[in-house]
Amino acid sequence: MLGADLAGEVSTPASYLVEPEGLQRFTVAALDLGIKTNTSRNFARRGIRSHVLPASATFEQIAEIKPDGVFLSNGPGDPATADHIVALTREVLGAGMPLFGICSAIRSSAGRWACRPTRWSSATAGSTSRSSTTPPAESR
Repeated sequence: MLGADLAGEVSTPASYLVEPEGLQRFTVAALDLGIKTNTSRNFARRGIRSHVLPASATFEQIAEIKPDGVFLSNGPGDPATADHIVALTREVLGAGMPLFGICSAIRSSAGRWACRPTRWSSATAGSTSRSSTTPPAESR
């Protein structure tokens, strides 16, 4: 997998919308880096409208949605090849949008931003733990 940039190969070719079940609580822009169908389904069960965007999405496309948060999905390949995603998430964070994700997408990006990923107390054990980013104290 070293050097393999596979997110673009498995990502959706066009954006699509997954509507929430019941009352809408939040809107999320979900970057498809290899998203599993069940991820959007679980968001929908919790009242979250998901705008699933291709890995090639731009900040302008995300901003147009006016999301309550931006989600980086898990996916295959070498996280070191995620230059576009790292640049995109810098823009997202710079705009003050909440950012969250699963697995290597958030962890590799966090390392490249000099942030440290933090595990949620309800996270599962192992490499599938949910993470969020916390900037180091000196940059807050």
